[in-house]
Amino acid sequence: MGHEACKFLFRSNRCSRIGRKGYRVSRRIANEERVGVAEPEVVVILITFPTDGDVMAFATTLVRDGAAACVSVLPETESVYRWHGVIEQTRERQLIVKTTSDRVSELRRLVSDLHPFDTPEFLVLRDAGGDERYLAWVRDAVGPAAHTEAVAD
Repeated sequence: MGHEACKFLFRSNRCSRIGRKGYRVSRRIANEERVGVAEPEVVVILITFPTDGDVMAFATTLVRDGAAACVSVLPETESVYRWHGVIEQTRERQLIVKTTSDRVSELRRLVSDLHPFDTPEFLVLRDAGGDERYLAWVRDAVGPAAHTEAVAD
């Protein structure tokens, strides 16, 4: 697998060796495998966002600041919920945020600072399994090296 394929798989230029199944992994991941360092758990966070807000700027900030590896912004949806004893109905955008457990507090602070709602949805779902290559990519995308690069910009 050439460097371009690695770049597509991990969206980085930090490939250094071939992994067990023939895909390339970053040096950080390779080093952690060798020394047995516990990797942070990959989590998915659900956040809703108002349709009249700039959802793409919000999502981009979460990724740019290194708190999220990826934010999937779903099409407009209809939500029905109880708020202060009244049944409400609102159009919203659902965001699916992929990150690691060690970034949840940072992500919660960012959402609290940037989200237009006083009480935004922030629901953390634990990973019950997944493709190891994808999980490694999420860890790498929000890991210390990625975070340092994001802050330096």
